[in-house]
Amino acid sequence: MFSAFSKTLGQMTDPRFMSVLIKSLLTAIGIFILTWMVIWSALGAVTWTELPFFIGDVITWMGDTFDFLAVSGGIFISIFLTYFLFPAVMTASMGIFLDDVCEAVEEKHYPLLGKARDTSTVEAIINALKFLGIVVAVNIIALPFYVMTFWILGLGLVLYYLINGYLMGREYFEQVAHRRMLPNQARKMRKKHRGTVMLLGFICAFMMTIPFLNLLTPLVATAMMSHLFMKMAEKEGGFEEGASVIEMTGRKDLIENQ
Repeated sequence: MFSAFSKTLGQMTDPRFMSVLIKSLLTAIGIFILTWMVIWSALGAVTWTELPFFIGDVITWMGDTFDFLAVSGGIFISIFLTYFLFPAVMTASMGIFLDDVCEAVEEKHYPLLGKARDTSTVEAIINALKFLGIVVAVNIIALPFYVMTFWILGLGLVLYYLINGYLMGREYFEQVAHRRMLPNQARKMRKKHRGTVMLLGFICAFMMTIPFLNLLTPLVATAMMSHLFMKMAEKEGGFEEGASVIEMTGRKDLIENQ
């Protein structure tokens, strides 16, 4: 684990890493700009003074005061939601480009490996949304348990790390492993090394709770998991190069011997 972290830290200035970070940031900003433009346009299309019951009358009576409060409230809500949703949107945006991170890691540290399975942009977007959807859905379901157990010696926080550590470890491992092996092989390897996979997941879950650092979590997690996956594969016998989906074989010479 320390070796994987050290290698990842040493590659953080890699132009391809920076490219992924910049593209993800611009994508996330673009998503928010588009989202808020749609929301503000929709709100602007509403004729507030014609709302039913007494609401329209009150708004008419308030006049310019209502306009000021509405604009101020809208700006505040936009900033508030953007602050809390930005890490999640950034994670989803970065998920589209994480295949580039895997390629950068392999080219620098494992140059003798063959070409991995090609991943289309559509597939990358679907996987990113799937990842985000699973994490959000499970945490919404678990939210009452977080609240109920938080006051019992902070068990809610422990529960949060356990759930999200498992989810993140599994998703990042499968994202990396599916580039090099069939799904059933990846599942078998993940179960065999579940302790290592979950430990990295816990680290990712912790990083996601730290402002600004959470923006780098997907990049760091993918790079670290790539190194860990290669170590696991080395124990299993290595890879054979040249196939679209690379099967496990006895070719240890294709993996960097650390």
